[in-house]
Amino acid sequence: MARERYELRLERLDGGRLPNRVEALTEFFDLDDAHDTETTLAKHFLPLACVAEGEDPGGDREEMPWLARYVLRIYQPGSTRLVTSYRGWRV
Repeated sequence: MARERYELRLERLDGGRLPNRVEALTEFFDLDDAHDTETTLAKHFLPLACVAEGEDPGGDREEMPWLARYVLRIYQPGSTRLVTSYRGWRV
């Protein structure tokens, strides 16, 4: 299948407000290709969560327990229709 355009939005799992503003990203990937999807989402999750927390993305993940609060939700561009979500933290 072809690569399609998706909007990536970092959100808190509890539905609360982000401590710092994080803009949604637009990315192109093939949702039917597990490797392409995982690679694309993984490269954005940590940097976006760090912006939200005001932290350095180069730090030690074991010192980032707050990563568990976040989820990267994938939407059709300009829509509120959720396509899938990604929780890329592993500590």
